[in-house]
Amino acid sequence: MKSLKLRQIVFTLHCYLGFTVGLILIIVGLTGSLSVFGPEIDQLLIRQQFGQVIPTQEARLSIGSAFETVKAAYASQPELTGWIDTSGNSHSPYRFVLSTKDSNEIEVSLKPSAVLIV
Repeated sequence: MKSLKLRQIVFTLHCYLGFTVGLILIIVGLTGSLSVFGPEIDQLLIRQQFGQVIPTQEARLSIGSAFETVKAAYASQPELTGWIDTSGNSHSPYRFVLSTKDSNEIEVSLKPSAVLIV
């Protein structure tokens, strides 16, 4: 009788520990996958939100010209600093991330084939 009760306690403990460790492994696996595939997921979300740039015969806007365009558009906020995300391919829009002094971020996407009239 005593060994049956001990066996039941060990079995119940084994089930709960296995369930807990399994949940931890699932969470670690999912967050690891998100961190590894972060750039691909980011590009997919950008493509869904802004579309894909289809190359045409038009001249492609250089990164320098795109930077000057964004700089001119935000000239009223000279305290902004930022960087250009160049991880995309030739079909991706240029992505600029601008930061304010209080660490707020502004994301600007610009089609590389955009014709701008200044």
